[in-house]
Amino acid sequence: RLRCLSLLESVFVSHKRSSLLSNQVVLMTILPLLRTRSELVKSVTSAAAERKENCTSEKKAILDKITSLLENKICKTQLDGKANLDACNTVASQVMVEMKKVQNAAHCKCCSCLLVLLVKAVGQQGDESISFARSFYDSAVKEWSTKRNTKLQVNVFDELVNRHQSIARIVLVKTIIEASTEGRNAYIKAESFRILSVLYNIQPPKDTHGDEDENMEDAAVQSNAALQESIPAFAASLENALGDTDSELTKAKRVKDIVKSAERLVKFASTCYGNESVWNSLKKLQSPVQQLAEASGSNAVKTICKTLSTAIEDGMKLHKEKVLEEEEAKKKMVAVTPSSSKKKKKKSKKKKGKK
Repeated sequence: RLRCLSLLESVFVSHKRSSLLSNQVVLMTILPLLRTRSELVKSVTSAAAERKENCTSEKKAILDKITSLLENKICKTQLDGKANLDACNTVASQVMVEMKKVQNAAHCKCCSCLLVLLVKAVGQQGDESISFARSFYDSAVKEWSTKRNTKLQVNVFDELVNRHQSIARIVLVKTIIEASTEGRNAYIKAESFRILSVLYNIQPPKDTHGDEDENMEDAAVQSNAALQESIPAFAASLENALGDTDSELTKAKRVKDIVKSAERLVKFASTCYGNESVWNSLKKLQSPVQQLAEASGSNAVKTICKTLSTAIEDGMKLHKEKVLEEEEAKKKMVAVTPSSSKKKKKKSKKKKGKK
């Protein structure tokens, strides 16, 4: 079995020196390897419990080989982005099934990398690729944030954010904001705010193998629009989290990450001067931030809150200036337009009189 895995690995190594592997070849290798990995994880765990060392060492060697093949070779394969959607849907649904079979961080990470590969496999298909990603990420966020006995872990979403940021912004932002409000415990909510702070980073890490594609430009525009649209909901979630000074989220262990996400939100909102709904929602953050600064015994938290409050105030001033500039520009346009039309009417009357 190890020899077969080495031969399969050589296929994915050699393709880098030649043309792209076909989508079909890549897709057909995923499920057999992943299913074998799931069974090996269960077997190794049970063998370790029964202390069958000889059996365990052989299976661990195969397990490590499959993990390396999936994560370092298959998941890094460069596809053309035009894979069959139905085939990818089938594979993605089965990857989700395999992910939920084993409570294991390494297994969850491996499955997460494969999901990102599938998203990239259909990346050249516009809105259909976004709908494809939403078909399993939406339900995954819901299960992770609300079900206590779930085997899904936060790295399912971290992998998408790190490897394909533009799609992550479009697909995850709304559901992660909901998780930050409705999450079953403080850990889930804090992790949600951490992910949001990355999504709202103005200078995010570049997408691998995707920046030069034309469709990536469209995805960047859509992702920016998705973030702007979600600002009021994000601000409301932050207001709710910071407003309850007795909550675990406002303790020193968690509050720094939450305030950091608020800073990222305000910084991103600096691209939205003139948008009334955005700055009205951010204005509501000032009160809970000031209350948190007064209630907290940590000097670090007080400093962060003061910086955040100042940033909001400065942003509000610039927003008002932008609104005034736009209003003045409109008044000038209105003042110029009627006079020019009157002149045209007078000229036309003179011409009629001469005739």
